[in-house]
Parts: sequence; C-alpha cells; structure tokens
Amino acid sequence: MYGINNNPSENNFLLIVNSAKECLKVQNYIGALDIVLTLPDICGNVEYQNEKLGTGERYKKWYKAYIDNHESVLERNKVGLIISPSYDAEFVYKLRCSFLHQGETLQAYLKNKYNEVTDVNFTILFTIPNKNNRKLQTFQTSSSGPSWGPFSSGGKTEYTLSIDVEDMCKKIISAAEIFYDKNKNKFSDFKGFASLNNNIYK
Repeated sequence: MYGINNNPSENNFLLIVNSAKECLKVQNYIGALDIVLTLPDICGNVEYQNEKLGTGERYKKWYKAYIDNHESVLERNKVGLIISPSYDAEFVYKLRCSFLHQGETLQAYLKNKYNEVTDVNFTILFTIPNKNNRKLQTFQTSSSGPSWGPFSSGGKTEYTLSIDVEDMCKKIISAAEIFYDKNKNKFSDFKGFASLNNNIYK
C-alpha cells in the first residue's frame, strides 16, 4: 500500500519525469504521453508563478520559451501543402486538453485552424513503433488535386500530418530536464503528486 508524501522536494519533479521515461522504455505510449503533456503545465507554473496568467497562457509561454517559439503556418508549394513547424505550442496545448480531459486526439484541430482553406481534407495521425521497433518519423503528405486518385476525395486535397509520439515525448522530456537542471531552486516548494512513500504503515 502506498501513501502520498507531502514533503516538498525538487526530486518530486524528477519522479514524474522518470515515470514518463519508464513508460517509453516499456512502450506504454499512452501512459508516456499522458504524463509528458503535463510537464509544460508544471514547468510553466514554476517559471511564471508570480505572473497573473491563465493555465493555457502559462503552458504556451513556457513551451515557446523552452521548446519552440515558432507558430505553425500552412503553405502551398510545388509538391502540395506543408505546415511548418509540424506542431507548435498551441497544437500541443490543445492536444493536452483533448487527450487528458476527453481521452481523444485532435482530428478537427487543423480543419478549424485553417478554416479558410475549404479545398483540403485534414487528417492527423499519431504513430508509435511496431513490434519490431520500426517507426515513422513525424512527416506530412498531401495531394495536389483529384488526379492523385486515392489521395483525393470529392475534388479536395488530402493532407495528413503524422506525428511520432515517441519523438514528441522525448522532445518535451528533454526540454523539461534542461529547464529543471537550470532552475532547481524554483522547484524547492514543489510537492507534486508523484512522491510516493511505502513506509507510511511501518
């Protein structure tokens, strides 16, 4: 039986990070993503604890400061469509809200974001390694029109954004660890929920 240890300690944060890394090690990608998507919440709360910011504002501000400050834009080129970067702070925050609160991914997100583009069917895929540990990296594909056959539907361009879940998790974990290493003093009052004590009944 385990009980919660409420003693503040910066190591509580590392327990959360290491739990995510353990999930990746045993290929529990849902568990890893579930934990990883909370890391910008924790780090943002620690970094901006004295600022009057909403949850989403804190989350995205920290992501932009420590992971990637570029906003994704949709462009057309000779090959088709490209979103660069593949995902940004807004995307990850929306994924966090949808996945943690509803257990769902963001199938309508790109359509809603680029609603002025009416000639495109958007699809988002989240990929994980197969049993042979082979995987697809984050990539994008799109058709240029009906002549692409199976890539087109009703005369619309088919666009697919495939996101490597393992890569996304490692990217956020790495940023969180670097932030922690440089700001350990800011975690001195962090209690968290992951400091479990199995000595409580002795």
